[in-house]
Amino acid sequence: MVDKPSYEELEQRVQGLQKITNELRQAEKALLENEKKFRFLTENIADIVWTLDRNFKTTYVSPSIENMLGFTPKERKQQSLEEMITPDSLQKIQMKFLEELEHDEKNLSDPERFITMEVQYYRKDNSIVWMENSIKAIRDPAGKIVGMHGVSRDINKRKKAEEKLRDSETRFRILTEQSPNMVFINANGKIVYVNDRCFEMMGYSKDEFYSHDFNFLSLMEPESQKQAKSFFKKHMENIEVPPLEYKVIKKDGSMIETIINTKLIDYQGESAILGVVTDITEQKRIENELRIRDEKLSHLSNQTEQLSLATASMISIKEEQEFFDKISKAIVDFSDFKRVIISLFKDQSPFRDIICLRRSRIGFD
Repeated sequence: MVDKPSYEELEQRVQGLQKITNELRQAEKALLENEKKFRFLTENIADIVWTLDRNFKTTYVSPSIENMLGFTPKERKQQSLEEMITPDSLQKIQMKFLEELEHDEKNLSDPERFITMEVQYYRKDNSIVWMENSIKAIRDPAGKIVGMHGVSRDINKRKKAEEKLRDSETRFRILTEQSPNMVFINANGKIVYVNDRCFEMMGYSKDEFYSHDFNFLSLMEPESQKQAKSFFKKHMENIEVPPLEYKVIKKDGSMIETIINTKLIDYQGESAILGVVTDITEQKRIENELRIRDEKLSHLSNQTEQLSLATASMISIKEEQEFFDKISKAIVDFSDFKRVIISLFKDQSPFRDIICLRRSRIGFD
């Protein structure tokens, strides 16, 4: 026969039950408070908060889905994953889920990890929007994945900006690779982009140009380096810099004349200098030849004018000696002859010979 508990023992048990009941009530109250806070957050944030079971069925979704995608929470719970996202995104999610399950089985990853995925969702009007999902697994007490919960954020504007940037970069590369000029981008003193024309003209390889140790200023004459540094500094202070002529040194040591146009640009979120280098070596050679020709023409024109004046003055000369003196002086002044000797009279025509001695001959000074 089992002995009945004493009054004291019963009282102790009642007190213990009351304590447990109080703790449960406090826990329930705390849970209700947490649920209120959770619902307040999920119902007032712009992002979509959701939970899925292991079969990708929606078990909870915040009211914000209606503002973002047009569906009510009730409508969302009735949709399959195929109805929520595009085929490409569906395949990506399924493969990622299988990958995470495999990592779990092999204990390769942190069970509390978050993963981030960019997914294309359907709106109710059949348009498509890019959303970034931060996802974490829901686990049972044994640690097995039974579902997932996450937060989805609209990144459509960002994706469009990224696409626009990619298109712009593609157009830039097409233009620069077809350009007859050398094109470069210098960020923080280092070359981060050069077109193929740079390799052809300068003789350096891509690895050499992009090397961390490559000194861009070493391509310029020492006297030009100081000016280039000054102008690069002005660029970084957002001061416009005019095109400048530089003598650029190629890898083989030869030199070319160039004119460099530079502009401050944004490159991958940082300020950088875009430069276009035009080879003007041939232009300079032609300009030099034209300058020499113009100088010769100017000198010849001056000689012609003086010779005309001298000829005009000779016409009025009657004395033979003065006439020949004038001729001798004109020949010496307007030619490379140093001295003129006029011979004595002869019996036959021409009655006198004019002998001209060139300046280069020795002994006639």
